[in-house]
Amino acid sequence: MEISQSGIARLLLYSAVGGAILGMLYLSLILVRAILGCESAEKGKWILRVEEAELPLIKRKMRKIKQGGSLRFLLDFVLVLCDVVFVVLSGIAVILISYAYNGGQVRLAVIFGVSIGFFLCRCTIGRAFDQFSGALAVASRVFLEYLYEFVLCPLKLVRCINKKMKCIKKKRIKNKRKGAKNEI
Repeated sequence: MEISQSGIARLLLYSAVGGAILGMLYLSLILVRAILGCESAEKGKWILRVEEAELPLIKRKMRKIKQGGSLRFLLDFVLVLCDVVFVVLSGIAVILISYAYNGGQVRLAVIFGVSIGFFLCRCTIGRAFDQFSGALAVASRVFLEYLYEFVLCPLKLVRCINKKMKCIKKKRIKNKRKGAKNEI
């Protein structure tokens, strides 16, 4: 199938935009890794100082992510899952761009354009994002700490109180039954 020079240029432009979108997806996956503590994005000295400081209203330090055992396996699984999701979505994007703008034929211009868009995004927005990904990771971990402390802990307390009340209720019922048997 013949394609004009303007058609190839349009195909290259659309695939570069698709590559930039894939670059933004990759940056969001890097943020997920940084939040979970998988990436080296949070190795800055000021981040370590934030982790050592006490959180206001909680009066304790942030929980450190332990790097051993089953948690390490889970973090490795998340890393592999993020990579597989990115590769699959990249392949689907190349196929969709080829079908939408070139009648289903994969041309080298599509792969080249996606690569150009991805690396342009990674080298421009990605560099700025790398500077702030550690801060975003720490901010989201602090938010999760507060969420745990103010939402989940009270719910655990309510559940514990509910269990104790059920135990007390069962003991009262048993005592009433014993008292009724003793009176007879």
